[in-house]
Amino acid sequence: MADKLRVAVMGAGGRMGRSIIASLLDTEEAVLSAAIEDPESSLVGSDSGEVAGVGKNGIAISSDLSKVLDSVDAVIDFTRPLASMQTLVTAKNSGKLLVLGTTGFVQHQIQKIEAASVQIPICFSSIRAGDIVGEHTAMFVNGGEAVEITHKAFSRRTFSDGAVKAALWLRGQKPGLYSMTDVLGLN
Repeated sequence: MADKLRVAVMGAGGRMGRSIIASLLDTEEAVLSAAIEDPESSLVGSDSGEVAGVGKNGIAISSDLSKVLDSVDAVIDFTRPLASMQTLVTAKNSGKLLVLGTTGFVQHQIQKIEAASVQIPICFSSIRAGDIVGEHTAMFVNGGEAVEITHKAFSRRTFSDGAVKAALWLRGQKPGLYSMTDVLGLN
């Protein structure tokens, strides 16, 4: 078996960050190697496992991804657009795999993500927060009737497990921009 994928989680103290840390704990093929938060966060220096509610794991929350790059293969970022753009530059310059689940990018930021994907594999897929953290509907329409199948996800764990799966999948990919459709083999 290949070495475990070493993953850095950006926004480690946020709802998705905590969920991704929990997902990594339950994944045999990957391991949390760094947890990053905003330098102004009171969580910097805290044990990331305790913050995530999964018990002490010995990985202290740091404030600077660039200082832990030697211990990282992939970065998962579900933060904010400006922070994600900084992560993008760091991942691109260091050749790290990148999973972006941040929402709210504007067109020029999306163009920068697309440009970076020429150098590194990036999985770009965003979700919305709230009580229903994800909803998808397939419609089959014929004449005057329609049949709908709807999937609603009420737990962020569904998406954090998917983010870890995406990071693992990126490991074998050429530079490019991918989505969860690619990760799940639905293309």
